[in-house]
Amino acid sequence: MITDIDFTRLTEFLEKYPKRYDIPFYGLTIHKNGKEIYKKKFGFLDKAKSLPIQGNERYYMYSCSKIVTCVAALTLMEKGKYHLDDAVSLYLPEFGNMTVKTPAESVKANSPVTVKHLFTMTSGMDYDYNAPEIRSAIEQNKNITTAEMIRVLAKRPLAAQPGERFLYGFSHDVLARLVEVWSGMRFSDYVEETIFSRSKWLIQPLILKKHNLLLRPFISITTKRGSPNCIKTAIIIFFRTNTRAAARV
Repeated sequence: MITDIDFTRLTEFLEKYPKRYDIPFYGLTIHKNGKEIYKKKFGFLDKAKSLPIQGNERYYMYSCSKIVTCVAALTLMEKGKYHLDDAVSLYLPEFGNMTVKTPAESVKANSPVTVKHLFTMTSGMDYDYNAPEIRSAIEQNKNITTAEMIRVLAKRPLAAQPGERFLYGFSHDVLARLVEVWSGMRFSDYVEETIFSRSKWLIQPLILKKHNLLLRPFISITTKRGSPNCIKTAIIIFFRTNTRAAARV
């Protein structure tokens, strides 16, 4: 690969990565103007270190999917479906009477949760997968839909006032549900049609798992090899779309 970019420091960092962060393998690819300009992989797929990484393994995207969610939502803003300062309750009425958890009791939220709060993770929503309400909903309905789960989340008190501070939580899961409301499509179908089907260089083939976003990863990059038998995995994925909105993230 011919490039005028010096990747020496990046290579040095990656070579220290496995031992420093206790991971079994990694894969990194960088594209510029649609062309691959850097690629490096290292490690093994099994604990016995008998299966070297080939570069065509299956990875779950996990929170890298948040990038996809935000880009999908921004394409709908370009289409005039909503404004950033809109209250979420305008589209999801269950968010109309939010409360906030305090050491003494739950109090009424000072202001509505807005779409902008979801984008910036300042909605006040936490990331407690083991919350009694969530576990109970899953146990009662193994096939619970995204819409149903979001209604469960709306009943939980916020961990902070809307807009008060950054809190990594379920904000983007709610944003994904809004994508469904604004587009009239399943979230997985919308991102496939709007983002992945238009990409000429994104790793292929790509399968969109049509499951509830809160129960399991909804996107996986699938190849011929099976899932790695590893405890920890580090993945770096770069996305590029043609939408103007993506440039403004």
